[in-house]
Amino acid sequence: MEHSMEERLYAVEQAIRNLIKEMAAVTEQQSRQLVQVLESVLSNKLLIPNKEHLDVSETCLFLGVSKSHLYKLTHNKVIPYYKTGKKNYFKREDLEYYITKYRIKSKNEIDEYVVKHLKAA
Repeated sequence: MEHSMEERLYAVEQAIRNLIKEMAAVTEQQSRQLVQVLESVLSNKLLIPNKEHLDVSETCLFLGVSKSHLYKLTHNKVIPYYKTGKKNYFKREDLEYYITKYRIKSKNEIDEYVVKHLKAA
């Protein structure tokens, strides 16, 4: 059974409240683990279900964009999507491709490319 975004957010909020109550009695190692969990929550990694197709809210979290920006991307046919009635769904694989599609090379990669091609010339 899938839970709504609001239910997942509520569950995460409750978990954070419980963690805060228990923080006084944790060891240093447990404290580091707690920080990692909280950082993961803050970056929305725990809020996005591990499934192949995401709805609009989940896609916005995954990409870190607003709904209006996501709708612009779909309207301009920048991101492929699936439409079922009035609901749009996005394939996780397509979203990952969109994120990594416009990779910008580092200065070191550019330097290596130049050196390699100057040697070949």
